[in-house]
Amino acid sequence: MVRDLALRSEHETFYDHPSVPNDALFTSISIIHLQEDIMVKTLLPYLVLVLAVGFGTASATFANSANGFTKILPALLSITTIILCMFCLSQVMKSLPVGITYASYAGICIIATSVVGIIKFNQIPNVPTMVGLFLIVVGVLMINLLGQTSPINHE
Repeated sequence: MVRDLALRSEHETFYDHPSVPNDALFTSISIIHLQEDIMVKTLLPYLVLVLAVGFGTASATFANSANGFTKILPALLSITTIILCMFCLSQVMKSLPVGITYASYAGICIIATSVVGIIKFNQIPNVPTMVGLFLIVVGVLMINLLGQTSPINHE
């Protein structure tokens, strides 16, 4: 209903309802749309980043199964998924800085690929490897929750 009200032209009026004050209705609609815009602009790049991680992890898994690219189907799937991965990353980089995007992608992809290695290929990491993977998770969280970048001024 709110979207219907917002999509009406300026010539149509929805302020004529006697129980709703004009300013209150307009303010409510504006706040709802502002919140939706902020949510989409904030969450969408991270959802596409998750998709990129999925494609990157799939590509690594297919590359492992391709046996040095001697098996055609896994090789083609690896190529296709890495192209999709790079496309997703390029979309994320429209909203997030390249360093944060790639650091997040690489870190999460390492963890995801390690989990696939454990489940699919029975590659169990030793204790130092698990500590390293934990530190990668900490690093990705620090970059995304505490890190900041500033634009470079080219004068």
